[in-house]
Order: sequence, then structure tokens, then C-alpha cells
Amino acid sequence: MLKLAELLSLAGLNITFLNTEHSHERVTRFTDVEARFAKYPGFHFMTMPDCLPVDHPRTSDLTDLFESLQLKSKPIFKQLLIETRPPVNCIIGDGLLGFPLDVAIELGIPIIRFRTISACCFWTYFFVPDMIEACELPIKGKEDMDRIITKVPGMETFLRCRDLPSFCRVSDVTDLYLLMIVNETRQSPRAQALILNTFEDLEAPILSQIRSQCPKPTPSDPSTSS
Repeated sequence: MLKLAELLSLAGLNITFLNTEHSHERVTRFTDVEARFAKYPGFHFMTMPDCLPVDHPRTSDLTDLFESLQLKSKPIFKQLLIETRPPVNCIIGDGLLGFPLDVAIELGIPIIRFRTISACCFWTYFFVPDMIEACELPIKGKEDMDRIITKVPGMETFLRCRDLPSFCRVSDVTDLYLLMIVNETRQSPRAQALILNTFEDLEAPILSQIRSQCPKPTPSDPSTSS
């Protein structure tokens, strides 16, 4: 996300990088990020609370963090957007966080979802519910790893169980982390655009599939003109 912010700053855009207080403290403690971005006059950092207890480990259980952000930090984020001057005219939000999307739509602010994963990975996440409905998930054991997954359009002939991300290997398809990632991925069509970590020449067939569901999926390739 910081790499993208730097590219936009190089283009002369005014950028506010919003992070949780906990994450910002860790980033500034272990990197020179503030000095690095000081050369961009239109860039500044802003923080908001994640509303978790100070001693909460956070990274050991992301479901707690995401739930707190959605239920407790969401109204703080909304008020921040209302009060910010000059007014925010576009949001680029982490594609795994639902609350920026909800608030942006409520306030009428265009929002772009940003995912650091590839197009194939995103598209696989998108069709996990279809895999579950077709009983292709859960994976039944090591002997099942070479079984072909047939419910992801464009990958019906080569996607194997072993190619799925680790959270898809749970024995319980009601696992909270699995549902959280899948549900947020499924919310992507509500945004005005989607940025993925890919480029057209690498994953053109899958990008074409994604365009049937999501508005303007944009590869992060610098040469992309779309």
C-alpha cells in the first residue's frame, strides 16, 4: 500500500495515508518511512484507533482485529472523512477491510479496492462459496491434494486442491477466517474499481473473467493505460 501511495505522490496527487495507531507505531519504529515520505509535500500520515486492548497481540488473530475495525472503528472513520479538509474525493481501501467500502458508499465517495494478490488468487477466493456448494471443499486429506477444482471459471482444467491457499485447507468450511476473506472478496463488485497485483500479459484470460463480475479491474503494471 505504501508503494502505491508513493507512486501516486510522484504523480503529484495529494495523499493521506490512514493507518491504525498500532500499525503506524510499528512501521515508524522499525523503518525510516516518515523521512522517506517527507520529500512529498502533498503526502501525510493519519492514524485512527483499532479499538482493541493495548495488550492484544492483533496479528495472532486477525478475526478479532477485523471485527473491532468493522464494529467499533467504522464510526470513527466516518467522522474522520466528514471532518477532513479539503474533502476526500477518492478512497483506495485495503480489499480485505469492509468498513471503508460501507462508509464510502454511504457518504458518496468513490472507492477503489486494492488487493496485493494476483488475479488468479483473487478469482479463486471469489469462487470458494461455489466450491463449498459443489462439495469440492473441504479437502479430505493428503490423498486429495491433486484433485481438480472445477468451479473457478477459466481454471476448470488445471486448478488442484494443493494450489489453494492454506485457509482453504480447513476441515470446517464455517471457519471464521475463511468466511471473512471470502465475504470481503465477494464485496469487491460494490467498489468503483479494483487494483490487483498483476499485469495484462501475465493473466489476461483471468482478468477477462474478473471483468465479468467486478468493475474495471486494473493490473498494477506501470505500463497499464486502463
